[in-house]
Amino acid sequence: MQAFSGPIPGAGEVERFKNIDPCFPEWFRIGADEERRHRHRMDERSVEIEEKRVALEERRVIVAERTFLEGQQAENRGQLLGWSLAMVAMGALFFAIHKGDTVTAGIIAGTTIGALLTAFLRGRSVNRSGNDDKAGPLRNDHEEEPVSKGGEAG
Repeated sequence: MQAFSGPIPGAGEVERFKNIDPCFPEWFRIGADEERRHRHRMDERSVEIEEKRVALEERRVIVAERTFLEGQQAENRGQLLGWSLAMVAMGALFFAIHKGDTVTAGIIAGTTIGALLTAFLRGRSVNRSGNDDKAGPLRNDHEEEPVSKGGEAG
């Protein structure tokens, strides 16, 4: 018996199978057609899955960019409001000094400087501790570690 590659044997083999049973050549053709249809369906599914994966990745990037930009806008808004508050406090401080009310001026200066230092130092400690969201949305925690030749992750 000869070996053959593919779903249909060579012409000589088909003739020998036809001598055994006249239905064999038709079975070979049907099997080949079914195999071809199956391969095409699998190829189409692969393409659909890849398109969905790419679309999800694009959405993830868009969401990450929006999150980053919203964070930047909130940070900028906070800085603007902090600066505005400091300027109002400075105006009140100078007015109190001008009127000769040193106690009020001291309270305004102490609370303003204390609040600004607290906000500044708290912001720096958040950045150092890694709880900062600036790099978070763009990081991909789902990427696999490269595999070495020995088969171990590393």
